[in-house]
Amino acid sequence: MKKKYILVTLLLMTLCGCSAYNKELEMDYEAIEESSEIQTEETIINTEEPHDNEIKNYQDYSGFWTEEGISHEELLQNGGVEFYIEITNKNELQGYLYAQQGMTERIAEVEDIVCVIENGKCQYSFSDDGWGDSGTLFIQFEQDEIVIEVKDYKMSETNMIGFGIDRTYILTRAQSKEIVFESQTVELEQYNSNWTEEQILEEFSKRIQYFENCEYYEEVLHYMEGVREVTDIDLFINSLYATDTKYYTKEDFQDVPPLIIHLAKNEIYARHGYIFKDVNLNNYFKGQLWYIPLMSAEEFDDSIFNEYERENLKLLTEIDNYRK
Repeated sequence: MKKKYILVTLLLMTLCGCSAYNKELEMDYEAIEESSEIQTEETIINTEEPHDNEIKNYQDYSGFWTEEGISHEELLQNGGVEFYIEITNKNELQGYLYAQQGMTERIAEVEDIVCVIENGKCQYSFSDDGWGDSGTLFIQFEQDEIVIEVKDYKMSETNMIGFGIDRTYILTRAQSKEIVFESQTVELEQYNSNWTEEQILEEFSKRIQYFENCEYYEEVLHYMEGVREVTDIDLFINSLYATDTKYYTKEDFQDVPPLIIHLAKNEIYARHGYIFKDVNLNNYFKGQLWYIPLMSAEEFDDSIFNEYERENLKLLTEIDNYRK
């Protein structure tokens, strides 16, 4: 979560120099018909359960989860706990657990959490939460919440404060804070390779408000830093994929998070100045120095797409299963 601000700082420095229980049934002869109906209904329900060798898909859990569902902005202001995760290959989890104390702004974090979800549960042992403490995270996925219980917790001898990742956390999907900027009318300029560092910095200062208020950026930064190892200005001046000059296949997106695929699809529209009604897509692309909003959805004509874009759009639309 804090990586966004670290990256912005680094960027400016460079420019400046996510069994059912069994019980016995007692029946009399008059209840046989009713019991048969219940058993039939139960049989139908059971047939809809996944087969033993079928992996349940947990990808919809990707994203940010916080206590009481507070937004990222509220957490930074008042403190709280945030769990960010990415789910790949249906049940493989990667992420981090971040805690910020309200009054003191002390921070504890378990980074690089990796585990495989089975039967709605997984666990990860950590040796340092930023204060030298250790323990095991037992993570359980419920219908509308994620419960993380810390077991075998051991406080470090050097942790004199007593703050750390040390309790049970009940988390719900983080709220999306919709922002309306006073500077909506600011004139944006499109980056080109001839720009000086001063021009890049000036344009970036216009767009940082969008950067800071898009819920997608944390996940994008995590992916770009951790997978593509991009930590510099390239994140803001280059698109995610060259969908206008190269044909892609399903294999190219095999291990790519659903959000990145979703953005790659919309990137094809953004390249031609499409104005997005969705607040997060709008903020994401306005944070990119190559994007200039030119025309609304009603005005947009997709005949502008070239052959690469048409074929890639078909592919990305087919495999895009991102859901907030």
